[in-house]
Amino acid sequence: MEPDQPKSRVEELFRLFKFEKVLNEDPSHHTINLLGTIELTDDEQATRKARDEAEVPLTKTAIMIINKTHFSNQLEILENINSPDQIQDIKTIGQNDVYLWSLAWFNPHRKLIENSPDLKVSMIFPATEVVETPELYQQVVAPYIRNIPPTRLSWLYNILDHITESDKIVYEDPSETEGFMIIPDLKWDQTTLSSLYLLCIVRNRQIHSLRDLCPSHLGMLRAIRARASESIEKKFNVPARELRMFVHYQPSYYHFHVHITHVNHLGFQGITAGQAHLLDEIIDNLELELHQQSLQTSSPPPLSSFYQSKTLTYALGSNHPLFEGLWSRQEV
Repeated sequence: MEPDQPKSRVEELFRLFKFEKVLNEDPSHHTINLLGTIELTDDEQATRKARDEAEVPLTKTAIMIINKTHFSNQLEILENINSPDQIQDIKTIGQNDVYLWSLAWFNPHRKLIENSPDLKVSMIFPATEVVETPELYQQVVAPYIRNIPPTRLSWLYNILDHITESDKIVYEDPSETEGFMIIPDLKWDQTTLSSLYLLCIVRNRQIHSLRDLCPSHLGMLRAIRARASESIEKKFNVPARELRMFVHYQPSYYHFHVHITHVNHLGFQGITAGQAHLLDEIIDNLELELHQQSLQTSSPPPLSSFYQSKTLTYALGSNHPLFEGLWSRQEV
């Protein structure tokens, strides 16, 4: 008998997950997001005690995202889909002329095929929520961004400079101050429209994140929304009403970019509350700020914009480079 294989980190967390409540359920996408807790393992508890972290809670918040996967197109499965080996039970729920409806249950003892799983499971652990005030941004986040070596974004500058990916450009405005480029994201196969995923990368290297946006950027943001809608409909035949445009904060890299996905994109369910900011809402907030400024012509302009003075709350993994600096300064 072969020895038991060691559990992967994902499987270990999955088995330790204790359900608390449903965060979101989307029947059309066969997705459910669950909030729960995971108790740290003995090894992790020992590590924390060695670091004098005994007072830190040994149970951490976790989010589990479960998607039912699409049907396999393997002949081995499809040729026997009506076999009792595959479907154990069927219950008719309706009939109308030539149409019949039923519910079916997979045989729990059916042969498992590695590349045809039933579910996709994603975990966010620990799902630690931090509150980032404008002061914390200046104390922790802004210095971190300033210290990022430019070489870390060489791959992105190569795209903007047409050194790489030039054959994949969907749209480009070459202006160095308000221009941008729209290209397919590597996560998209460029075939399945329901999983459409593109990135809009601005050319202005002084805009690092959502925090840097102010009313002077409204022209660029409106142009991104309009040109993205037009170019994507022209090239991929996906209308604007089926697109979702949003910005992450914290972003995965600090050069301002907008995510553009199909509204049916399954990956969007994994975006945690507070991390994704819809482009429409960003534009609305900046337009409101601009309007308020116009009503205060006799007053000096504000020292900071809406997004520079706003407190932002979002989930941040404990392995994120900013976590320690932000978490240690959280007010109880």
